[in-house]
Parts: sequence; structure tokens; C-alpha cells
Amino acid sequence: MQEKFLQAKKLIEKGNTILSISHKNPDGDTLGASCAFYLGLQQWGKKIDMACIDDIPERYSFLADMNRVIKRFNFRDYDLIIVSDAGASYMTRYHEVYPDIFCGDVPVINFDHHSSNDNFGTVNIVDSASASTTVMLYKFFEFCDLKITPEIATALLCGIYNDTGSLMHSNTGIDVFEISGKLMELGGRLNVVARKLFRTTPISTLKLWGRVLENS
Repeated sequence: MQEKFLQAKKLIEKGNTILSISHKNPDGDTLGASCAFYLGLQQWGKKIDMACIDDIPERYSFLADMNRVIKRFNFRDYDLIIVSDAGASYMTRYHEVYPDIFCGDVPVINFDHHSSNDNFGTVNIVDSASASTTVMLYKFFEFCDLKITPEIATALLCGIYNDTGSLMHSNTGIDVFEISGKLMELGGRLNVVARKLFRTTPISTLKLWGRVLENS
């Protein structure tokens, strides 16, 4: 994975204008990852846009700059495309609008955790053992020495909370608890994530998060 991270970092360093794409019918993991890229890569002076072919559900409006997500674009205006959490290239649905978008004219970083992924990117960072794409992205940000701000931490927590069923699914390993605790230490707003994504959170889940905080 370290070699893939290095390849992706080099592509990002070379690009000046970057497009961060979420999959269709967006959920917390794809939007959290796209938002984290959007905020994080601005630290390197990159001009970056977020895109999704579908409307962003209101419950994700707490993520930074969700009102800036675009639907249409000229993909050749960008030096690099990053696709987050799309289990296959067709999951973005942009191939229906722009048939050549993944044909190699613009390099693509494919960042995902689904075993169904068809490795459509120039660089494919795919780890089916990862609980969420945002868990992978946390590790990538650490690799790149990018600062995780409270807004980025909240975006990453959004993806983790979404894809682990509020830390209740079997994919919630020790690494997920450790990363979640670190993100909360960095200012990630779990209370907002829980309220917006699931409206109400079981007492057992709140106690579980409390133990994470105590041990972080």
C-alpha cells in the first residue's frame, strides 16, 4: 500500500487542478472522502472541485462546502481526477455523460475499499479489508503529512460512522476504534455526524464511543 500511496502522492503533486468525484446516490463514505480531499489538498495549493452526478442529501450538509459540489464539468480542464468509494467505474455514472472520462486522457486515482472494484484508475488504491474508504484516506493523509483539521476529521468520521453502521458492524476492528479516537482528538464532531446520519443513536453505541474517547 505504501508504494501505491507514493504513486498517488506524486500524481497529486504534479497536478494543479483536481476533480474529486463521489459515486452516484452518495453516502457518508464517498462524500466524507471527497470532502476530505477537497479540504486537504488545498493545503498544497491545489485548485480542487467536488463533483457528484446526483443531488447531495440534506443530511450531509454539515460537511464543509457541500454546497460547492458540481454536477457537470469538462473533465479535460483538470490535471487529475480522484474517485472515492466507487466499487466500479460505472458507480459514478459519469461514463454515461462523458464516455471517455476514464480512458486515460486525464490520470485517475481510484481510492476504494470494495472487492468489486474493477481497477479503472491510473493508480488503484483498493483495500477490501478496510472498513471504509475514509479509514484508508486517514492513513494516506498521515503518509503525506497533511494536517487533519477539525473539518477534515469530521468528514473522515462521517465515512467511518456510515460504513460501520455506527461502529456496530463486524468490519469494526481495533484500527477503526483507534483512528476514530484520534479523529475525535483532532476535533472531529462525532455528535453532529451521529445526529445527522442516524437522527437517534442507541445508548449502547454512545457508551461504546465513550470508551473510545477514554482510551484515545
